[in-house]
Amino acid sequence: MNMIQLGDLEIKIPNYLTCLTQEYINNLLKLDGELSDKIIAAGINPKDSKVVLILASGIIMLFDGDSYYIPRGKYIPSQDGKTIFLSNERGRWPDTIEGFTIESSWIISKSDMALKNAELFVNNNSFGTFEI
Repeated sequence: MNMIQLGDLEIKIPNYLTCLTQEYINNLLKLDGELSDKIIAAGINPKDSKVVLILASGIIMLFDGDSYYIPRGKYIPSQDGKTIFLSNERGRWPDTIEGFTIESSWIISKSDMALKNAELFVNNNSFGTFEI
């Protein structure tokens, strides 16, 4: 797991997420503008196959790529957080195209907050799932 810093917020990034470097994250945080429309990390959760998105504001969202017929593969955020690149690895897309770029605002608008259901852990012991 990697660690990133968003102001006072420290987030552990699982290995299945592709994340911007801390330097790029810091640059995004310095810019004027809305942080909740920029994606700094993205990837498919191997447990439920949902795409996990971490926004520059610290919000974590879930996107169901399967419901939009998007083949599974890497989701790579751009350095400015405004787009996501869906690479053509292992025949994800037909033909020999490199991949597709989609707007972060689109994928965010089609996503749900991750804290809709949360699991409470204390010392690595689960106390169950809670709906928020």
